[in-house]
Amino acid sequence: MKKKYYMFSILLIAMACSEPVKWKDQITNSEMIALYGISRNPTDPADQNPDKVYCQDYEILKSVSLTPEQVVLLKASLVNQDNYSKEDLKRCPFMPEYALSIDSSLAIIIGMKPCARIWFKNEINGKEKLMDLVRENEIEKILNQIVNQ
Repeated sequence: MKKKYYMFSILLIAMACSEPVKWKDQITNSEMIALYGISRNPTDPADQNPDKVYCQDYEILKSVSLTPEQVVLLKASLVNQDNYSKEDLKRCPFMPEYALSIDSSLAIIIGMKPCARIWFKNEINGKEKLMDLVRENEIEKILNQIVNQ
C-alpha cells in the first residue's frame, strides 16, 4: 500500500512540474509575440472603455517593441521549467505588470516581485493555469532588461 501511495505521489509531482510544457509547442512554434505593460488590476468587462485595449481584462498601458533576439530569449525562458516553483502557490496577491500575447491565442500575464507569478490562458479553449515563479528566474530578468534598455 505504501509503495502505491509513493508512486502516486511521484506522478502528481511530475504532473505539477510539467505544467509549462502544456504550452511549450505553442510558445516555441509561435510566429508573433507581443509584449505589453498592463494595469495592475483587471477591469470588469462591463466597465471596459471601448476606446482602450485590454488583455484578459487588464488594460494595456504601453506596447513594448521586441527584437528577434529578445523573442528567442523570452521563448526559451517561458518553457524553461527551472523558472517555475514546484511548491504550492504562495499566499500573496497577484499583481501583474506585463502581458504577452502569443499568436493571439495564448495570453500570458506576468507579475513580478514581491510575488512573482505567471498566468497562462489559452484564448481558444479557455484552459488556464496560475503558477509561481522561483525567486531568481530568467523570465523576470529578461523582461527587466527589455523594458529598461
